[in-house]
Amino acid sequence: MKTADNHDWRIFLPIIIVLLPLSFLGYYLVADDNELAEVYYQSGLSLIKQNKYDEAAEKFTKAVSYRRDFPVALFRLGECYDKLKEGHKSVRNYRLCLKSLQGNTARTKEEDELLAQVYRVLERTDPSGTQFTRIKNDTIAGLLALANECLNKKYQRFAYNTIEAILKIDPGNKPARELSTKIDKSIIDAQKENERKKTALTGSQNLFNGRDISNWETGTAEYWRVTQGQLVALPETSKTASIKWKGKPPEDFSLALKFFIYAKNPKTITAELVITRGVFKLGKSTFSDVLTVPPTRFRPGLNNVRFTRSGGRCTVFTNGKSMGISTGITNIGDEPPAPCIELAVRNGRIQFESIVLGPLERTEGK
Repeated sequence: MKTADNHDWRIFLPIIIVLLPLSFLGYYLVADDNELAEVYYQSGLSLIKQNKYDEAAEKFTKAVSYRRDFPVALFRLGECYDKLKEGHKSVRNYRLCLKSLQGNTARTKEEDELLAQVYRVLERTDPSGTQFTRIKNDTIAGLLALANECLNKKYQRFAYNTIEAILKIDPGNKPARELSTKIDKSIIDAQKENERKKTALTGSQNLFNGRDISNWETGTAEYWRVTQGQLVALPETSKTASIKWKGKPPEDFSLALKFFIYAKNPKTITAELVITRGVFKLGKSTFSDVLTVPPTRFRPGLNNVRFTRSGGRCTVFTNGKSMGISTGITNIGDEPPAPCIELAVRNGRIQFESIVLGPLERTEGK
């Protein structure tokens, strides 16, 4: 009499024979594109050793179809076409390899060595293109030297613009990206030092820290960003980018705004700057009394706006010129309007370099 423990395992043999090949098939079905690309690449390398360049080219082409950013496979494909005397295809793949490597901002040591090898091969197979590349590299080297010199002399803005020009030519240029990081830090450090000195002398305070907007409130965060130590407001058309300082200003104060507007001439400036003069409550509702500085008051490049709040009246100077007589703050609420530092930008882009809160000068308090 047979028990359950005495089943003959051979009855499962047909099932195992059917399922085993299916398990291997399943592996290949789930293998990702990178694995397949590597399989075809290794197959191509084996065929090159056998001098079967036609077949190897097919394998490398397959590898690239599964992994488009595969510079070493593109290089080997170029080698195959070079051996097959198909110069046009050879140069094309060498150039694709070059483009892939140059676009990589985190190249490994092996990839840097491959890049140097591509340059050497292209000097032989594509001399006119190589000459252009050499000129481009010499230009980049010159611009890098200029950017370094500007940074050493504390001309951070010139250095930054020079680096931007390099990255337009070669987005993956490592030295340029490393120098860009140094310039960012240098700009922020310089702003901190200037503000520290200014605060020590005048008792003023820069409300923008050059890094983020953590000490500001905004319901339109998507329209604000910090770039190169500047606070950039870029609202969409017909939208308003507003931002409010979390601190509590004194009743009377001076606010100095320094910002950039990039435009070819004054007639093309469309940005408006809105400054809150005070906040008052009427019943359960809160209202802001604001004034608007129109685009006609601005100029291309650096602008300075000085806003003062003194004894319930406000005065605004733009680039050293008064907007007119001082105006009273609206007072129709249940209590006197409270001081508030809130800015808004409409119809254009403004890049704030500093937003400095300071005490009133004697002449301003009169």
